[in-house]
Amino acid sequence: MSTLLGNHAIQWAALTGIVLPPLAGIVQKEEWRRGDDRFNSLMNAMIFGLCCIGAAFVVAYLDQKGWNWASWRQTLITIIFAGIGMYKLYWKPSMAVSACRAAGPISSAPVDPTAVPAAAPSS
Repeated sequence: MSTLLGNHAIQWAALTGIVLPPLAGIVQKEEWRRGDDRFNSLMNAMIFGLCCIGAAFVVAYLDQKGWNWASWRQTLITIIFAGIGMYKLYWKPSMAVSACRAAGPISSAPVDPTAVPAAAPSS
């Protein structure tokens, strides 16, 4: 019996992990807090982790033939390792994820709440 993914769900999981870093980069940004690299990395890692979990559920849903927690865990691990590997080997050196972060819906420049807007010129 074949599913929506055919008989190759783990290959689809690997492919999902390969394309996930730039997709996750759309909702990530370079600086959540200016100058706090540890916090920025933690936030982006948490967003990537949530994207991996969501992608694992999608792949598991499409592979309904034999869904169980063990196969979901295998799918999740495959997506995480493929995503981190491709990010380190390809997406980060090509600056594609940085471009996705800059083009995403969340502004890359954090808003300074203490900044006073410039006054309009008077006539």
